[in-house]
Amino acid sequence: MERVLGSTALVVGGGAAGPPCPGGTVAMGNGRAIALRLAEEGARVAVSDIDLAGAEETVGLMGGGLALEGDAGDAEACRRVVADAEAALGHLDVVVCNVGISSWQKI
Repeated sequence: MERVLGSTALVVGGGAAGPPCPGGTVAMGNGRAIALRLAEEGARVAVSDIDLAGAEETVGLMGGGLALEGDAGDAEACRRVVADAEAALGHLDVVVCNVGISSWQKI
């Protein structure tokens, strides 16, 4: 449908893999699904995740884009991810923060 054609997006937490969609074989977490849909709709997409390999896998499934490593629980890492995405892709039109930070988890 190309609703975001020509826009630039950053999906934080886009490397997370969940169970495959029904009938599918690719692990599909919410962030990954969002990144894939943005790319399908015509956006240039950067994907960040605490797990760089997961971000790279999402970018590979999109057929291109930018994979970045960053911990959303670290303010400096967040600033770096945004700066790196903007340096590579230009101004960000869309930012999706698909992460959760829990108080019971050691950060």
